Amino acid sequence: FDAVKAAIEHFRAERGTIDVLVSGAAGNFPVPAAGLSPNGFKSVMEIDALGTFHVMRAAYDHLTKPGARIINISAPQAWIPMALQIHVCAAKAGVDMITKTLAIEGAAISVAIVATNQTAMIENSAMRGKRSEGIATSASGTRKMKLRLMMAHNSLAEPGAEVTCGLNM
Repeated sequence: FDAVKAAIEHFRAERGTIDVLVSGAAGNFPVPAAGLSPNGFKSVMEIDALGTFHVMRAAYDHLTKPGARIINISAPQAWIPMALQIHVCAAKAGVDMITKTLAIEGAAISVAIVATNQTAMIENSAMRGKRSEGIATSASGTRKMKLRLMMAHNSLAEPGAEVTCGLNM
């Protein structure tokens, strides 16, 4: 927490209040539940859920109020159970619930908070019907995916995005 807090305070001193905050804490390694150690489970929970909380808590006093936008990057494991991903499913569900809870609290101070699902955005935009054409591995396809993700995240940072507050997109 201290390192995150120090980084955010440094940003505040250099740039002022935070208008848009993107948090993308993620830890992942495929492993069957029966082979996952308690430490492995704990590590992913700490990286994803606790890491998201650390960023949210450390940033709170430095957000532009009213008007700040927070984007937490999640994953489909938050709502889709996946083999070899019990630790990630639990952690990303935690990220989504942190986001939804803070969206309720943030509404009182006009701070919009949303979770985005990077994989779902890629699937629903850049790669729809294109897997067989190799877009996911081509350089131009990768650029297109990155551009679409950037555009989606930029739209969430624009005025009026508060209508998406609390959603997982």
